Amino acid sequence: MQLRETATILIPSFIKEPVEVARRRSGMVLNSLYELSHATNLSIYILDSSLSSDQLQAISTAIAERQLRPVAGPDHDVSRMFSGSGAKPTTLPAPLPPSYDKVVTVETNPPLYNESSTFDPPDARSRKRKPSQEAVADSDTVWNKLEQLEAMFNRQREQDVHAANQSLVIQELRVEVAELREQLATCEKKYEDLEVEVAGLREAQAIADDGEAVELAEIRDDIESLETRIDFVERGNNDDEFRKRIKEEIFDEMAARVKGG
Repeated sequence: MQLRETATILIPSFIKEPVEVARRRSGMVLNSLYELSHATNLSIYILDSSLSSDQLQAISTAIAERQLRPVAGPDHDVSRMFSGSGAKPTTLPAPLPPSYDKVVTVETNPPLYNESSTFDPPDARSRKRKPSQEAVADSDTVWNKLEQLEAMFNRQREQDVHAANQSLVIQELRVEVAELREQLATCEKKYEDLEVEVAGLREAQAIADDGEAVELAEIRDDIESLETRIDFVERGNNDDEFRKRIKEEIFDEMAARVKGG
């Protein structure tokens, strides 16, 4: 696995910097951490029985496609690391070169900065390794990390599917909004046409009302004229003036007809 940048070393917050070597074994650990913090190409070995083929393939694909993401959770909170004391990043000093005496003197023990002492496994013939609870705990930790990694891949896949579904829903909503806009434009056109039609009907009604008012006025005039004549007839039935007036009206009517041809 190739890293884009070197790893960051975290130490307990109460440790004073720069980090100093207190014992020989601590120096070996710090030297190993220093070399590890400057490495960008890593090889990871996993027991065959730890993961299935699908899980290994998923991890290999994620590494090849650079899809690995930091594992989130309370166990990875920097402020809660080291039994709650918190952690801080640090830069380890480079290992000191061996002294002159150690260089010229042949020692039975490997030197402090010998690479083989930090990375090469001990000779199996020198002593037999016994299974310990720490190894079992480390195996469980690795398994838990891998399960978290697989869960992260599954969540990412679900998020991708959800995003695709949301994109499809957005497209459908856009089409629906376009259709609603067309319907709204049609309704607005119909409303404008109805307003024009109502205005025409109101104008026609006003004209009709004016005509009816004129007709009613003429009818009232005719009624008043008839009432006047009836009153005149009733009052002057035996009156010579009435007879004379009747004759004049008859002559006027006949003259009007003669003139009209």
